[in-house]
Amino acid sequence: MKSSIYHRIILVLTIAIIPTFIFSQIRSVHGIVVNKQREPISGIQVMVCSADTAIIAFKTTGSNGVFKINYTDTALRAQLLIFTSLNYKKTIVSVQNNFRNGDTTVLDSQVYELPNIQVQASPIQIKGDTITYNAATFAGKLDRVIGDVLQKIPGVSVDANGQITYQGEPINKFYIDGKNLLENGYGLATKNVPADMIDKIEIYEKHQPIKILDGIQTSRKAAVNITTKNKYKNKLTTQVNAAVGGKPLIWDASVLGLAIHKNQQALHLYKSNNIGKAALKELQTAPVYGEDGLEKQENLPRYLSALYTANQSMLQQRFVFNETHVASTNILRPLTSKYDIRLQASAGIESLQQQQGANTLLLLPTDTIRIVEDAQFKTQTRKVTATATITANTHQEYFNNKLNIIFDSDREFAGLRTNNSNNNQSLNTHRLQISNHLTTVKKWRNTLVEVQSINSLKRNDEVLMLAPPLFALKGNSFTSELLQQFNQTVFTSHQTISFRKQFKGVQIAQVLGIKYEYRQVTSQIRQADSTGQSEILPDSFQNNSHWRHGSVYSTTQMNYRTGRWWINANVPVIANTINYNPQIQSSVVRSMPIVFNPAATVTYAVAPLQELFITSSKETTFGNLLDVVGGYIVRNNRFISSNQSPLRKTNSINTTVGYSYKNQLSMLFGKVSVSYFTLQTNVLTQNSFDGFINKQLGILTNNNQQTLALSADVGKYFEKTKTTIKAAGGVNFNAGIQGIESALFKYRSNTQSYNVIAQQKWNKYLQTEYTGTLTLQNFQTVGTTLHFTNQLFNSKISVTASTAYRLNFQLVGEVQSGSLAGQRITPLFFNDVVVKWQPKTNGGDIWCSIFNVFNQTNLFDVSANPLGTSITYIQLRPRQILLGYSFKL
Repeated sequence: MKSSIYHRIILVLTIAIIPTFIFSQIRSVHGIVVNKQREPISGIQVMVCSADTAIIAFKTTGSNGVFKINYTDTALRAQLLIFTSLNYKKTIVSVQNNFRNGDTTVLDSQVYELPNIQVQASPIQIKGDTITYNAATFAGKLDRVIGDVLQKIPGVSVDANGQITYQGEPINKFYIDGKNLLENGYGLATKNVPADMIDKIEIYEKHQPIKILDGIQTSRKAAVNITTKNKYKNKLTTQVNAAVGGKPLIWDASVLGLAIHKNQQALHLYKSNNIGKAALKELQTAPVYGEDGLEKQENLPRYLSALYTANQSMLQQRFVFNETHVASTNILRPLTSKYDIRLQASAGIESLQQQQGANTLLLLPTDTIRIVEDAQFKTQTRKVTATATITANTHQEYFNNKLNIIFDSDREFAGLRTNNSNNNQSLNTHRLQISNHLTTVKKWRNTLVEVQSINSLKRNDEVLMLAPPLFALKGNSFTSELLQQFNQTVFTSHQTISFRKQFKGVQIAQVLGIKYEYRQVTSQIRQADSTGQSEILPDSFQNNSHWRHGSVYSTTQMNYRTGRWWINANVPVIANTINYNPQIQSSVVRSMPIVFNPAATVTYAVAPLQELFITSSKETTFGNLLDVVGGYIVRNNRFISSNQSPLRKTNSINTTVGYSYKNQLSMLFGKVSVSYFTLQTNVLTQNSFDGFINKQLGILTNNNQQTLALSADVGKYFEKTKTTIKAAGGVNFNAGIQGIESALFKYRSNTQSYNVIAQQKWNKYLQTEYTGTLTLQNFQTVGTTLHFTNQLFNSKISVTASTAYRLNFQLVGEVQSGSLAGQRITPLFFNDVVVKWQPKTNGGDIWCSIFNVFNQTNLFDVSANPLGTSITYIQLRPRQILLGYSFKL
């Protein structure tokens, strides 16, 4: 019975299915779509439709214009083929009468005007190691320059001078439309090129800027390329900003000319202001280092100083009274078919005024000292730079010769009142640096040969005058004036040759180098008594000390990358010869000490988006001339130091273990690391005197200092909510020996820092941005009661609202607060308002800004040092109003 029922069911189903196969058949239609120039068109929507245009099936043409559609012809009979696209006319073809499989369909182009419709591009595209961001997605209504937009991209950070880091590492190149116009002075672009000129922002990960080394020497650093909009190419675009205001008369003006052509580029800039913007810092160059580190050339530090200034965590624009003028011209053009020439020249002058005071408490084991200071000082800085670079960068040859000249001078004037004692100070500094860096890479048989030659001459002259000084360097008689002259000359020559080959995923280079350095220091101190009689102190460097340091080294470099492993290793063997001749001591010669400074980085990709890495390095260095001579150096109004040390030698070991996560598609970047650093120094004695305390800072032979650092950094962009969040934090633990009041103490300290950035586009009319920073410091000595804590918190929020009448309103609120040993410092509040209107006629911007709405008069800042704490007040700028106009020519 059951079998009969099953047979009936199967019979019914078979009868029902048979008509379907009879009346429904699988059919196919295929062909090619081209334009009138007979060029294949991709992305055309092809639909198979019934007579009443009901869609049966559809496909999109490929890159060769070909389409193939399989469909089932049922009750809806395929009658029509419909071709549609935004840029082409809609075309309808009869399947049965006008189309045969394999036919070519020609479409007519057509431009559609879509009023009140906005087409938004994808915010990110990934192709290989290149990540492309759509600038319009991240740019805000009031973003002025490209640095404002870069700052909003996860994984990218831009500091106050316009320098860029990617995932915590400095970038190795900055391009504009693929050209290296500004070299490592790209802060001029990030701080001045208008944000609305950007079309795309490209991140080149693992970027090797030398084409002949591409695929042979692997780079771990990234580069940034800014692509401009088509309407700004092949012409000179001029951006003009002009603003004036009152209380008293203030101004902010700039003129930028940017020319982007296929083979040449130019950027010209002039800007001036007196509203607290330190534009001269934009002429600083970024620390763009080569993979081998040969670009690491020091700038001569300043040894004398006119005035001690406490930590100033608030933006300089709040408290500096300035007048700044900066001009720069940069030209990149082809010299021949293979060589390019880059010419750069900049000049600037900046005058700054500041008024501040400090209440310093020194907590000593035997006494407590309070110092009350009031100071007014002025500085004037002049800087001139000129650079000429000739470059050839092809897959067969690399040549780069860079001649660089830098001259800068500083003049400082200060009036200081300390514990009811008046003191006037002046410091004049002149520095000149001339350097030439030549690099060439060529193929020789199956080997790449690289030659580098770096030669530089640097001169530093300083003159400090104190009248009267707060101390006497010789005897106890009253001193009416102290004058110190300090001169330093440094000549460096560094020559290397390397041979590089590749063996099945392993790149090996053998580097041979020789380096020579000569330093000469002359210094004298003239001290006058109350009668006007002056004399030169006999032990102020004895007017002539020199240092010669030569080294010959051989370094084996290995780079291995395959699968999930990436290994970099450097094993240098260095032979040193050192001769110094301070007159205060007998000549000492160290003959050819051999040192090893190995370094290695191992990276393992635990997953496609995750990496574990460990980096370890050892370094042995020898002190400079100031470590091996005797005599005095006047550091500020009351602090002097005297070194009586043999040749200083330091050994350091640095190991870092970390984990990084990078998902470019979801725009999530994260990095966590732990670093351990040890420093061993053989300095014997170093005496200092600050007018109140005599300290012996010499520490012991083979002094050890340990530092443990924990850090984390994460950035994420949420496409649906148009939100960017960046958070970073870190803790440093230090332990060592500190000299205090001629005694040595073990100490422990830790510094914690945290910061958060959150940017939210709520809709096209409203966006908000929040930044917050928190710094915590703690210092204590082991076995004594010396202990201090310091806390500083800064929070800033801005709200930008837009209207349909092209008006934008921005309100900025900022608060800073601090505490010292549990005692809260009075918080400070700031408010700024910006109103911007963009007329429809010429595309310019008319804007009005009001700064310091609350008109705070003083900034209170908390700082700390191993001896105690200091609370500083700084006079703030008054409320100021600016009315400006910005436009392009």
